[in-house]
Amino acid sequence: MTLHSYISKNDHWVERMDLNEVFGRSDSAEDLAGALYLLSRAYSEIYCSTFPITSEREDVSQWLVRLSHGEKSPSIQFISLYGKNLADPERAEIGGMICSEYFKGTKTGIICYVTREKSFRVDLKAKNMCDHHEKLLRNACRKIDRAELEAVFWEANDYRTLLRDAITSSELIHPKTKGYYIETINKALLSGEAIEPSFANGMIQYYAQMHGHEYWEAVDCMDPQKRVEHIEKHYGARQVGISYAQPPLSSYATQEQRTAMTSGNMLLYVYNAKAYDNFTLKTLRAYLEFFTTVFSGARSARALGVPAVTSMMDQMDLIEGENLSIWSDRQSPEDISKIRALLKAEITPFASKASSTRLAETL
Repeated sequence: MTLHSYISKNDHWVERMDLNEVFGRSDSAEDLAGALYLLSRAYSEIYCSTFPITSEREDVSQWLVRLSHGEKSPSIQFISLYGKNLADPERAEIGGMICSEYFKGTKTGIICYVTREKSFRVDLKAKNMCDHHEKLLRNACRKIDRAELEAVFWEANDYRTLLRDAITSSELIHPKTKGYYIETINKALLSGEAIEPSFANGMIQYYAQMHGHEYWEAVDCMDPQKRVEHIEKHYGARQVGISYAQPPLSSYATQEQRTAMTSGNMLLYVYNAKAYDNFTLKTLRAYLEFFTTVFSGARSARALGVPAVTSMMDQMDLIEGENLSIWSDRQSPEDISKIRALLKAEITPFASKASSTRLAETL
């Protein structure tokens, strides 16, 4: 087989190559070398420019290990590249890429990264890219676990957390103003409520005036408020009713390192949520335990020893023990207060969090 065999085209003649197919089926050294070269180009030309901070992205070697292991890996990697002339790696015009993973034994997967070049945004729809990977995850679940997929997750930054951390690290905002802003944001995080829009916009505009850029630009690939609005409206995403903590994606020797590489106070969504009537608390637990332990090497989520992760599992216990809804939009203000009360230990002034490493760019 040749690389041509792994290429399909859409109505606008944009080509797609599923790298998991190449690495899983090809025995041609030339094909594998070409696919590796394409992936290396996509990593440097698209991925790194979208996620410019080294500590906030995965290394290409991690993808290659999972691609090479295929279905033997606990986390099964799917990567698709989009563009033109993909069969000729050196001449290829790479216009987009998407990464997702299926978590063996959990009946869940996650869309990790989606990004496109501006010149491809008319002919290549991000929603179509995501829908294709949803099918790949469904097929993996049926083949490997002989079951129907129960959730496709999507991580997102909480704008309140990013705004708080930006204000916390600012050297241009007066200490009294800084303290007032942080106190206001912390109260919103603890209550689970949005900051009053006019006040939030005032903070955001003030930060931009002082610094010359938006509060999120150094840590995210797009405005987090616009992302969640977009994925809810156009992708059918529905928010899970916990304060989500993304655990470290690698093994670290010390608790300080594990804590530093954990992103707390994030949002977790289920992509195309209407399609997953079988999504339950049990499904969510399976995902959280897998994601928290397999990449970090911890025995369990609680054994990781990271306060934000322990708090997340405490929230799960509370939701289960009091039979609360798993969905954010079904939880009452009283429910949210109970859940958020478990966060008091981690929401403190001037306590900066690590930024997310696996955010999908909504385009």
